[in-house]
Amino acid sequence: MPSVTSRPRSRSILLVALALVPIAIALRAAPPARASQSQVSVMMDDNLLVYSANSTRMAALQQMKSLGVSTVRATLLWSDVAHGTKNPATHHRFNPANPADYPKNAWVNYDQLDVDAAAVGIKVYFDVTGPGPAWAMGTTSDPTEKPSYMPNVSQFAKFVQAVGTRFSGKYHGLPRVSTWSIWNEPNQVGWLSPQGVYNAQLHEVLPYSPILYRQLWFAARGALNRTGHTDKTDTVLVGETAPLGSPPQNGRTPMRPALFIQQFFCVNSALKSYTGLQASVRGCSIFKRDGPIVASGWAHHPYTKAEPPTWKKAPSGSIVIANIGALPKLLDGIAKNTRRVAKGLPVWITEMGYETNPPDPTRGVSLADQASYINETDWMAYKQPRVAAVTQFLLEDAGPNTHYKKTQKGYWDTYQSGLEFGPGSGVTPGTQKPAYNAYAMPIWVSETGPPADPQLELWAQVRFRSGEVTPQDGVYFQFQPTGSPTWTTETSAEPLNPDGFVSVTFPYNAYGVPGTWRALWYNPAVGYFFSRGAPYPTS
Repeated sequence: MPSVTSRPRSRSILLVALALVPIAIALRAAPPARASQSQVSVMMDDNLLVYSANSTRMAALQQMKSLGVSTVRATLLWSDVAHGTKNPATHHRFNPANPADYPKNAWVNYDQLDVDAAAVGIKVYFDVTGPGPAWAMGTTSDPTEKPSYMPNVSQFAKFVQAVGTRFSGKYHGLPRVSTWSIWNEPNQVGWLSPQGVYNAQLHEVLPYSPILYRQLWFAARGALNRTGHTDKTDTVLVGETAPLGSPPQNGRTPMRPALFIQQFFCVNSALKSYTGLQASVRGCSIFKRDGPIVASGWAHHPYTKAEPPTWKKAPSGSIVIANIGALPKLLDGIAKNTRRVAKGLPVWITEMGYETNPPDPTRGVSLADQASYINETDWMAYKQPRVAAVTQFLLEDAGPNTHYKKTQKGYWDTYQSGLEFGPGSGVTPGTQKPAYNAYAMPIWVSETGPPADPQLELWAQVRFRSGEVTPQDGVYFQFQPTGSPTWTTETSAEPLNPDGFVSVTFPYNAYGVPGTWRALWYNPAVGYFFSRGAPYPTS
């Protein structure tokens, strides 16, 4: 448990010590409608979980568990596992569908993560993705596109079959993995190319990465089915789309997610199915052959970079956290018009985070803003009934890119969105940022209700108790007027939602003075824990 203060088990002693004296103000339960009452807390940190020593991996998993993480996402990289293999077309002894045919130790990092996570009680979610080994990729003279250019679909399917077999729960005692996604950020050239190709028949640049991704997804989905990972037993996600992009220009231009999704499902901007030549050049007949997309959710990465979560100036067709509700609306429109995907498909936020300064002086937000932005993001996701999961990208900051000098911008072109400082920051690695405790127990205070009767919504999640909530768990919301040293308990809420969510409303003008709210979690058998302070919103 994150920094919980252990206290005597006598509830009365703790209540007196903390002055938990409710005042006589009428309270209302916050409206539960149109809110997600259950969400999976996911964390991703490949540096710690895949590429570190066993002791580091285990310590990170235990730490994530204490924060309330129930699932870890890890990139299962095709080129990593297949490093050193040769083209099976000329080397017939290598069967890429057989996990035993890969080089010795090729799987060791993923195997150990699978075993260690099971020991800690955390689920593993593998994002199986390219790029692949050189022999399985196409050739191009463009250096930007080359690493991710034209992956061989059938060879990728064989690799996914090897993965599915190895983590089926029936292979050498390895625990079963039952959460998957296919490819990463297919609308970005670093992961899949070409993004666009000039089509002489259409006399325009044809969005090409959605065509490639559709082929890869169907092939990989079939491989998972063949190895026992069906839609009845496993969670299999589609998408993993990045939030931003540009209009199609060439093979290198990243694509905005709305256009990518439309093209993936073979519909135009009106969400109507392509016909004739437009359908033919996009390979839309695959839906007649292979049927609809049978997935458990659309995975998306609604980053805003250094902008706050409320940022609404992203170019049209972008999907960031501020307009995340556009994603289920888009998917439902496609479902209604084409039946190529089920209506009501959940949305999984599978990467999210905010880089900080320190250590990154060029792209980072302040430490306080990171904590606040993470909490606001959690609250915004909670308000979306279709959001089924939220992922924190990085427990610990990645180290700098030492190919650059400290004075150069590229020195911090790695990711510093962790809840802790990492190497090279001038701070001891593992030192917690304010975001660490903010992630453990998010709080958000917002205005709600009609103008004639404004209310405050007091929202919190005791994430570190997710899955362990008992009737003894309670949350108290406390208020401190600006300039006062005193915190006064105004309302309590218990028991909590099983995932630790709690939400109540409070009269907006109860004080008529500015101040700060915080949430206090208390369980007499365990201890207590304070959230960060959240400012009283201003009209």
